[in-house]
Amino acid sequence: MTKILKAIALCFLLGSTAQAQNLFKPNSSGGGFNFSVGYQAFSPDDWYKDYYSKDKKDTFNIGGAARPTDFANGERRASVSLFPKPSPGLYTVGFQGYGAFSSIIIGGELNMKIGATQGGTQTDTDYDTAGQEIKPDIVSNTTTRFIAANVLLDIGYVVFRKRGLVVYPMVGIGYSATTIRFRSESTTRLYPDIAEVITKNDKNLQNIYVWTTGVGLDFGVGAQYFLGASNEDKAKGFTLGLKAGYSLQPATNDIRVNDKKAIDGNDKVSLPSWGSQGFYIKLLIGFGRFGE
Repeated sequence: MTKILKAIALCFLLGSTAQAQNLFKPNSSGGGFNFSVGYQAFSPDDWYKDYYSKDKKDTFNIGGAARPTDFANGERRASVSLFPKPSPGLYTVGFQGYGAFSSIIIGGELNMKIGATQGGTQTDTDYDTAGQEIKPDIVSNTTTRFIAANVLLDIGYVVFRKRGLVVYPMVGIGYSATTIRFRSESTTRLYPDIAEVITKNDKNLQNIYVWTTGVGLDFGVGAQYFLGASNEDKAKGFTLGLKAGYSLQPATNDIRVNDKKAIDGNDKVSLPSWGSQGFYIKLLIGFGRFGE
């Protein structure tokens, strides 16, 4: 009986080893190219809350609005401008190329991320020389939009391959940039205090870009299925897949406004550290080959 049990155990072990070799192929080699579209969850509150107005927590602080009692040099206009916080999510599009050598994947990718436009208003009220309000008020649009991009070197490993299905964890490291674009359509533009270094001497800018750069990190797991003829040894052709993970640009207080470094002048501008991070999911569409 003992000999029979030992024989069964040996057969099971050999069968498991053979099956594992079929599923977890240690010498998978090949390469390919992917186009990706997806969505990254993102909430700016943790980084940008110190820029918000204390009275209107969901709009950026603007301390330079003119008041009827503050007119100087013959000015006869009072303005109130509202710029809402950026969208809490980002749509992504990108490209990825890779090669696989004995199951080790080496590649690179470029990703662009853009949030939905968030709309606000600027209201300009004109007064006559007697201080009487002139109707109607002039209402113009303001918008904020979050934009980001990264370029990464990817390193991964094929942990599972069965016919046309390939699964791999992947780590990426490279360069990342994050930006908030402020846009005003008013002819009397009032931008958030963070942009004062640019607008102090030139209020005629329709677009303001507040941005940071730094190290980009990406941690993900991808799975692709080859639509062409595949067997246990080879897979090739067009591919469909998914990749899910976490993207990060560590926070920094090296913040720039257009081409100038943001400043904290007279406590009007707060410069806390900020960056971008969030979980994402992408649809992968491409072509490639895996084999031994």
